[in-house]
Amino acid sequence: MLISRLAFLLPYEVKMLQASDAEAILILQKGHPNYHTYLLDHPVTKADILTDLTSLPDRSRAADKFYLGFYQDKKLIALVDIVLSFPDNLSAWLGLIMVDQALVKQGIGQTIIKALKHALKREGFKQLLAAPFLDEAMQNFFAQAGFEVQGKILLGNKADGTPVVGLLQQTSLTD
Repeated sequence: MLISRLAFLLPYEVKMLQASDAEAILILQKGHPNYHTYLLDHPVTKADILTDLTSLPDRSRAADKFYLGFYQDKKLIALVDIVLSFPDNLSAWLGLIMVDQALVKQGIGQTIIKALKHALKREGFKQLLAAPFLDEAMQNFFAQAGFEVQGKILLGNKADGTPVVGLLQQTSLTD
């Protein structure tokens, strides 16, 4: 239902991304090398992408994970990784939103977030959570989208043990 709602609300083709889309995902993500320095101790690889396609937080179900691609003229221009009913049944967790580097600052990300919030609200969710890294541009993006900072959160550790910290942010879907 989420995909069909988004496809209705957005001027893009929306589809669930799969392993066969890994090369297109890799090309899009390679346009954001700074993003990956927060998570990885190496440039993003196809193996990293394949892991991301199926990775889930504890206590969540594979059926609730949506790694979505947004296409314009058959080209992947944005992606979203979202887990429904996490950390509770009334919440959704936005793990990633990324827009093709050549199209950044054209409103595509904000348009996708707005549609995502509307679609999630229609499906009964009360809040959308995210934990972007401690990066000014990311913080500004989420603030513009109506997210409010709740505090710092440990997202995990890099392979070398370095902690990965983000700012837990929340936006209400009840307004």
